[in-house]
Amino acid sequence: MNTKRCLRCHKILRADAQECSRCGGHDFSQAARARNTVRLPRTATAEVNVELEIEEVPDFDEDLSFPSNPPASPHRAGHYSGLHPEDLPYQSSFMPVQRPVAPARPVAEPEIIQLSPVVEAQNSAARRRSIAALAPQTLPRQQRSLQRQTPLPLDPYDDAQPEPIVAQQPERAVLPRPVTPFPEPFAPQQHRPGIPVARVLVLLAVLFALIGTGAAAFMVLRSQVPATSQPIPKVTHTAVPGSVPASTPVAGLPRLQLSVSRLDFGTDNAGTITHKTITLTNDGSGELTWQSSTRERWLTLSPDHGAFTKNMTVQISVNRGNLQPKAYTGQIMFTPRGSQPQTLTVTMGVNPPSANLVISNAALAFQGTPAQNPAAQSLSVQNTGGQPLDWNASISTSDGNNWLFLSSTSGHLEAGQSATLTVTANSAGLSVGTYSGTVTLSYTGASATPVSVTLQVSAPPSANLSVQPSSLVFTAIQGQNPAAQSFTITNPGSATLDWGISEDANGQTYLPLSTTHASLAPGGSVTITVTPNVLSAKAPGFTSIITVSDTDSGTTVKSQQVKISANILNEAQISVNQNVLVFNHTSNITSSSALLIITNTGSATLNWSLSINNSSPISWVSVDTTSGSVGPGGSIYVTVACDSSHLNTGTFTATLIISDSDANTQVAPQTVTVQLNVT
Repeated sequence: MNTKRCLRCHKILRADAQECSRCGGHDFSQAARARNTVRLPRTATAEVNVELEIEEVPDFDEDLSFPSNPPASPHRAGHYSGLHPEDLPYQSSFMPVQRPVAPARPVAEPEIIQLSPVVEAQNSAARRRSIAALAPQTLPRQQRSLQRQTPLPLDPYDDAQPEPIVAQQPERAVLPRPVTPFPEPFAPQQHRPGIPVARVLVLLAVLFALIGTGAAAFMVLRSQVPATSQPIPKVTHTAVPGSVPASTPVAGLPRLQLSVSRLDFGTDNAGTITHKTITLTNDGSGELTWQSSTRERWLTLSPDHGAFTKNMTVQISVNRGNLQPKAYTGQIMFTPRGSQPQTLTVTMGVNPPSANLVISNAALAFQGTPAQNPAAQSLSVQNTGGQPLDWNASISTSDGNNWLFLSSTSGHLEAGQSATLTVTANSAGLSVGTYSGTVTLSYTGASATPVSVTLQVSAPPSANLSVQPSSLVFTAIQGQNPAAQSFTITNPGSATLDWGISEDANGQTYLPLSTTHASLAPGGSVTITVTPNVLSAKAPGFTSIITVSDTDSGTTVKSQQVKISANILNEAQISVNQNVLVFNHTSNITSSSALLIITNTGSATLNWSLSINNSSPISWVSVDTTSGSVGPGGSIYVTVACDSSHLNTGTFTATLIISDSDANTQVAPQTVTVQLNVT
């Protein structure tokens, strides 16, 4: 195979290569190849055969030409410059030899230098280059591979004294040597090892974890700061000589102030509850949130916490209850958020035991109707003091009517004694509405205590009655019963309806009912079925009235009626044993017959006639009789015959009509379909 060598990087290429596949150069020299095999001494385990590659390079003045032989890989797919991988000399296992020094000369030639695909893309401008001959190799050259290709050194070449390259010591094998890089203008970019991806991912994960932890800590600290807190401005106090520094409120923050710092409820009897109010003021700015606490069980306030911007009223209560007679002092601690707490001192006293009337209820409520009074209620009075008392009671109503009553209007109670009073409200006769009254109890040495009484008079619940439909019509032949029918009873009222049904003489004789009485809840309904039994009834029939009413005494529910009409007809009625007759004929069976039974199910004589309706022009169906008379309950037999001897194959249909031949008759006719299948 003919080859040539690149004068720039010394790569051996095919003779037909247009450019160097390593550096992209276009200057080549012809080279003849010869291979000698030198057998080295045997090692301890194997014999090594080394092929030495000796190349002869002609003078550069020699005319270079390209041979016309085809490439070793005609398909030229996946290879560099058409050179098949197995024919690539550079990647063979041959060992290089020593070459003599050859002078070189610089040649100015504008040409794009392509060291590698990456370097070629970056260095697109033309540069000056040097054409060098092969230089002696003093160090072993590295074995090249597909993963790493280090450019060969460039040696200058001298045109004035061209000398062929002569192999030195052809029998001596030279081990691979490191390659000297290109001169600085032609040096390819050095490969810099990148940072491992795993290390970058770990660093990023640690960074994001630190950021997330800091953000979470910030949010926790911020959530603990009050929403109304604001930056504290710097306050400068100017000291006056000889004065005491005062506590100055910081602007921009809420500051709680009490309208009073001490609250006295005075002295009263045990069991007395006293109320007073104070005002909480915000001397600062923003919203002030506060809460309170106290250790005294007799001391309460309402509300006991809150938030406000300017001021807020709080009710302080003391309950002397069963406290011992003496003076009491308590404190309420008001703790604001973002401000100094404030203390309210509360004092009160309990008098020695005295007569005291305590009432069990402060209000009573009654509910009744104009027809029914509400139940009475109890009112207890007790002397919780240490002295006896005489009490009195009075009654008053807002409308002036006497509907409120009390079982007793006066009494005497020893210390600790109690009594029970009965309070009655009468709603009977009152109009629907709301009434109010007052029961006032008093005793000597104390103010009167009122007990409010309310009476609600509502309309009484009542039932209602609705019946649908309001009429039923039955029609039957004399001696026969018609089909059953029904009606529905509904209670649209607000109370239970106890209903019952009554019938007149005809109803009791001919119209039995499924049920005649029951109770119906509000909004409920029930269905009543009427099953006439008119076998003994004669024409033309009868009528009946069914009455539905409320069975409760004194009821105001209006009764409802259902009108029943029964029409009894004295006439004949036609009935046949079957309405379809089917005949099947073949070429062997051309005639057949069937029996038709006509029955008079009516109460009068039936004068009947039979007609044939045949769609075919050929008469293929016939009967043995076409008319006659039948008494009530009687029957007659008619033979229906079919003849298919003149018919083609197929299906033929005819209709037999049996009707009453009397004039102005109301008897319904009957039809019988005759079907003939000819195969």
